[in-house]
Parts: sequence; C-alpha cells; structure tokens
Amino acid sequence: MITLQTFPNVASYYLQLDNATSLDDGLRVIGEMKKHGFCLNVVSYTNLLNKARSLSEGQAILAEMIKDGVKPNGATFVTLINKASNRVECQKVIDFMLEAHLKPGANIYNTMLNHTIYLFEGHEILADMRMHKVMPNVATYTKLLAKTQAFEEGLTILAEMREMNVKPNVVTHTTLLNKARNWNQCVTLIDEMRVADITPNSYTYVALLKLVEEEAHIELILADMQIDGVPISHFHLNAVNKKFRSVINSQFLEHKHHVN
Repeated sequence: MITLQTFPNVASYYLQLDNATSLDDGLRVIGEMKKHGFCLNVVSYTNLLNKARSLSEGQAILAEMIKDGVKPNGATFVTLINKASNRVECQKVIDFMLEAHLKPGANIYNTMLNHTIYLFEGHEILADMRMHKVMPNVATYTKLLAKTQAFEEGLTILAEMREMNVKPNVVTHTTLLNKARNWNQCVTLIDEMRVADITPNSYTYVALLKLVEEEAHIELILADMQIDGVPISHFHLNAVNKKFRSVINSQFLEHKHHVN
C-alpha cells in the first residue's frame, strides 16, 4: 500500500497515480485529487483503468469517468479490452465503443482474436471488422493463421492478405510454416519469403528443422542459417528428428568452438 501525501500540484498527483501498484491505491489518489479540487482528465482515468483486475472493475471506472464528464478515447478502450477474459467480454467493450461513437481499430479486434480457439471464430471476427469498415492488419491475419489446422487453409489466408495489400512478415510466415506437413510445403514457403525479402529468424528455422526428410536438407538449412546470421542453439538441435541429430550436433559443437 502506498502512503498518500498532499502534493502541491496536479503533476505530483499524476506521478503518484503512475506509481500506484494496485487499483485501491489508484482510487485513493483519485479521491485525494477530487478532494483538493483537481479536475481529472482522460489520461488520469485511463491510467487508473490500467490498474483494474477485471472487466467489471474496468466498467465501474468507465462509468465513473463518464459521470464526471470525461469522454473516453481510443486508448481508454484499448486499456479496457485488455481486462477482458473472453470473447463475450471483448464484444461488450466493442459495444461500448460503438455507443460512444468511437470506431474500434484493428488492435481492438486483435485482442478479441486472442480469446478465440477455432478458425470459424476468427472468420466471424473478420466479418465483423469488415461490417464496421475496419482494415485488418498483419497481426490480425497472423492470429487468424495460428487458428488454422491445415497448411492449405493458411495459404488461403496468406492469399487474402496479399489481396488486401497487407504485407506478411516473418512471424506470419513462421506461423504458417508450423502448419506444414512435409518438406515440399516448407520449401515453397521459404522461397516465397526470399522473394518477398523476408529473412527467416531462429523460430522459422526451428519450424523448418522439424520437417527435414533427409540429411541433405539439414546441410542446406545450416548453410542458410549461417548466411542469415542465425546461430545454432539447443532449440534447433531438439527440433530435428533423432535420426539426423548427429549431423546437426556436430555443426552445433563446431559453432561453439568458433564462438569460444
């Protein structure tokens, strides 16, 4: 619990609010500000909202904010939706935004996507975004890709991204690579990354190594890793099928020798 002091100006109260470690502490600071006649603004209420432990606590703060004549903004609702624990609660936040005549952004819908499991749920959210004329971004499509069960489903989403002029990034491609079932699918995707000038990262190579089908594949991957400046780690060792462990293990030991 923090110890409240009487501060000479509003900036000091804002600092105290920033340093509050719990909602109770934040409410005490807000109470002192009101008692001393300081006007609260959207920043102070949004800061307080960040200390809420649940959506219901956040809703209570939002109600108090509106009661005090402070109009919530986009940042307020971004903070509020992060207090949601499921898709239904996320929808409540979006409904609040629409009632306040604020257009939900892609980041709001992306948070809702975090609370879904199945691809059909993701498509429902995407349809809602379209209805409200919200442009999906790379994070939206990457989260959608994570819900696919088949590589082909992922390719369809990747194609839609391109149609919408949303550029995939390394996380997008790595997410799809984790859906691949064979080496040929991996090669197709890696080739697309190279054409798009997207450099694979360590996680990309972990996904790729899981699907090697012959020793020559490992040698190719290790050569590419060296070109891309990705060091071999235990994560890469553990990703490889056991029958190929000796090949990558010798490369790993050699790499450690060079480093040391």
